Amino acid sequence: MASGNYALSELLDLALGTPEIGAVNFNILHRVLHAILLRLEISEFRVHVDGSDFQWPIFCAADYRNQAGSPPKPTAPVKSKTSMSLK
Repeated sequence: MASGNYALSELLDLALGTPEIGAVNFNILHRVLHAILLRLEISEFRVHVDGSDFQWPIFCAADYRNQAGSPPKPTAPVKSKTSMSLK
């Protein structure tokens, strides 16, 4: 992709639709979302995020092999008493 000015709709298509369907270009998606925040003047809006929002179940290939081909059962995230705000 060449440097230049693009419409947000073009960038969104590039972020989510190329080079193949299902692939996501997170750098372009980040720019699109950032531009939207700036345009709406909500980039400094504060959001409370519970610490458990940052924890995801982590599985490895061994988890699948140990269960004879069936996927592992998801576990609930560990609740944390800490909290933070996104900038």
